[in-house]
Amino acid sequence: MKNDKTAKLAIEFYKKLGWKGIMALTNKEKDRDTLRFILPFLKKSDKILDMACGYGRVTFMLKKMGFYIEGIDISSNLIKEARKEAKKLKYNINFKIGDMRKLPYKNESFDKVLCLWSSFNHLLTENDQLMAINEIYRTLRFNGASVIDLPNGESKWAKKKIKEYGRIVPDRIFDNLVINYIYDRETLTRLIKKSKFKNYIIKFSNIGSRKRIIVLLKKV
Repeated sequence: MKNDKTAKLAIEFYKKLGWKGIMALTNKEKDRDTLRFILPFLKKSDKILDMACGYGRVTFMLKKMGFYIEGIDISSNLIKEARKEAKKLKYNINFKIGDMRKLPYKNESFDKVLCLWSSFNHLLTENDQLMAINEIYRTLRFNGASVIDLPNGESKWAKKKIKEYGRIVPDRIFDNLVINYIYDRETLTRLIKKSKFKNYIIKFSNIGSRKRIIVLLKKV
């Protein structure tokens, strides 16, 4: 899939932005807020996948706390940085280069799959989005669950962007977000109803000072 538009845009953008550019979009307070949000979702016995892990921002925080976690990202430069940091920290973490639409893992490999910090918003078509959600389903164990964290696509800035461009926005970074496709609860509901998941919740949640749309998926 590396020749299609979704993958090409993501790879080129993150190669240009680099891990330092991504790091500049966050801070310790935001990282702590993210951690506080996801910890109630996890158990120490879980095998976790950090999908679209970037340079390992969340991966390393959870590893430090004693969780078993692996990371995957489509950007080779970010995975290179994650592996470098893991070696420095002496963390045995399996980082892979890969596409969330075709995950290189066996069926039922994980108890939890995380897709955080607007990563899902880089999928440009419904087919891309369905493929990724169904890959989450395939790689989750029975009673496993996934959390997808997205910007508030019902906010004033989102409605303005949709009015200007439709749901696919060309500028990628605005309001300190990295995003291509804008979702709201209605579009997400329609999408997930077409997927293999039958048990799901779509809701607003505050992560620190940010109002986010959260998708919770459970394989039953």
